[in-house]
Amino acid sequence: MNRLNRFLLIVLALLITPGIIFAQEKLYWDFPEPVKQAYGGRFPELVETGSGMALIWQDFEGNADELNATISIRVMFSDDGETWSQPVLNVAVGIPYLWLEEVPLYSVSTAPDGRLIVAVAEGRSGVSIYIQGSPGASGEFLKTATIPPGSGNADVPVAPRLAATPDGGFLLFLTRRTEAAGVAPGRNSLLTVFSASSTDGVQWGAGTLFISLDNDRAIDGGILDQNFLPSYFADGDDEYVVFQSLRTGSNNLVYQLYLKHRKQGGDWESAIPITENLLPEGLGSNSLLWDNQR
Repeated sequence: MNRLNRFLLIVLALLITPGIIFAQEKLYWDFPEPVKQAYGGRFPELVETGSGMALIWQDFEGNADELNATISIRVMFSDDGETWSQPVLNVAVGIPYLWLEEVPLYSVSTAPDGRLIVAVAEGRSGVSIYIQGSPGASGEFLKTATIPPGSGNADVPVAPRLAATPDGGFLLFLTRRTEAAGVAPGRNSLLTVFSASSTDGVQWGAGTLFISLDNDRAIDGGILDQNFLPSYFADGDDEYVVFQSLRTGSNNLVYQLYLKHRKQGGDWESAIPITENLLPEGLGSNSLLWDNQR
């Protein structure tokens, strides 16, 4: 190998080595470091706050199957993801936990000015809204509204879903039971989704049925029963919500997904079946036998 070829190989090595190191830094995660010791901490979530981020989670105090178990919702803030604010801010504390399994009971969003807004399912009291008085680590949380359960039934153990809308407002989706005469043999209620709206996160309208027993049906006319886990998305003026339902009828052992749509500020259209006619490629079985949870 002559001197020129050696020189070219050295230059090539010098060019490639930093690229490999850079790729390793970008392609691989660092070893995790504890942000905070939280022995009962569950369901952490990172939220953008405009100038930084917030880490929010749910603390269990006691065991979920104990009668005296409670939960608290807590949050910390950071500008860079490395240094986190102290002390920890409490969103809501000492909420009685009424269910046997550990499930998330909160949902979080961000106001246009960077303040956090949190919806918390508080058992028989309903769903309460907490919003910061000011953005960042110094902004204490204030309870601004409580949306009570309907028909005397407590909200079920599925977290409320809070979403920011394109016009700067908020939508809150609640999952709870409602009366429905004759919905199934020996049963006069069903699990379904309600919604409430707010222009500022402080003043909220009453929770109303989001899924209509009359207008939102399966392809064969079956009632959409056991509706929950709505997920909201906006694309310009178009707003969408996908939810899952254990439809009534002969094929009621698996969950199907349905979509509702509206133009911003308008009425929601009837639910559109997504998975009733959707079959995995190459399979010839009945699509109604495929489970589509979560």
